[in-house]
Amino acid sequence: ALRAQLGLALPRLLELLEVEELRGAAAGALCNVACEATVRPKARVAVPVLLSALPSAGNEAEDMIAALGVLAKDADAATMDTMVEPLLASLPDLTMQSQQFGLTLEVLSDLVRASGPGSSVSLQVAQDARVASALVLILQHFSAPVCHRASKMPMRAEPQGMLSSALKLCVLLQDLPTFSVTFRNARGVEALRSVQESLKEYPGGYVRKAVKFCQLRCQEP
Repeated sequence: ALRAQLGLALPRLLELLEVEELRGAAAGALCNVACEATVRPKARVAVPVLLSALPSAGNEAEDMIAALGVLAKDADAATMDTMVEPLLASLPDLTMQSQQFGLTLEVLSDLVRASGPGSSVSLQVAQDARVASALVLILQHFSAPVCHRASKMPMRAEPQGMLSSALKLCVLLQDLPTFSVTFRNARGVEALRSVQESLKEYPGGYVRKAVKFCQLRCQEP
């Protein structure tokens, strides 16, 4: 396969990750190369470099997070554990205009799903108030009328996958008591009820895609 052949460029890509001006481009290329299962284990040596650079990343953060998501596939528990806190730490600085917002939640979802409900990854994500705040921010945005959302964010920048990522992470965490507490404290239940109504405004195809994630129990305890 072409990607397997591109794996020959892996050593050079790892070197370029150390160059700040080229880090974003190198991360984007690494993301593509690491999609090849035979290359991915060797590419995981890039994880510490990506994680250490993430807090100061600018526009290149999206490529770096995407690369981390690919490298998380089939990773061992120790590798996944190292990814969680840097991703969580980036959440308070993200807004609905941030291209990497939904992507960060998607990678966290993948880590939670891969590690299992009783893992340290799942427990750490579930109890973190930054996760609940990020989820509520997205749910509140999509529960607003379409015209109101459009005034806050151009339609081209409103990624449908962001809502799906948020709802999916809700479902993955819903049975963990610590998440239930932080989510309710952040008024997540009210936001979720509202967004369920607002989904009716979307084209049928998107509703069918997203509504299957909308299973978080909304009953008061």
